Formats: sequence, C-alpha cells, structure tokens
Amino acid sequence: MGRFVAGDVVSDADFAQGKLIRSSNIRPNRLFTADSNIVLYKAGALHRAKLAQAIAQIVSLLQK
Repeated sequence: MGRFVAGDVVSDADFAQGKLIRSSNIRPNRLFTADSNIVLYKAGALHRAKLAQAIAQIVSLLQK
C-alpha cells in the first residue's frame, strides 16, 4: 500500500457516493474531533479501498 504524502488528492472517483466542490486532501496527520453542530453537510462517502488506505496510514502514524 502506498503512503500518503502532502498533496495527495481525493478526487470524485474516490467517492462511492457524493462529490466534492473542489479537490481535497486526506491528511491523516491532522485528525480532530468535530462537534456535530459545526458540520454543515455530508459531502459523500469514500470507496472502501480509499477508506482502508486512509485508516492504514493513520494507524501507521500512531504506531511510530
């Protein structure tokens, strides 16, 4: 599995449902908890493979 680097783009092709207004990045080193009151809307859902890739990178960062 490839590693994420700054600038990795999440494209609309990475979404199982929904779409993005603009290209975005998954930043596994910038995790935060968002209160549900500040979430405006759900943009979509990632494909399982992309979600697994993001989770694997987060786990890798936490194990260091």
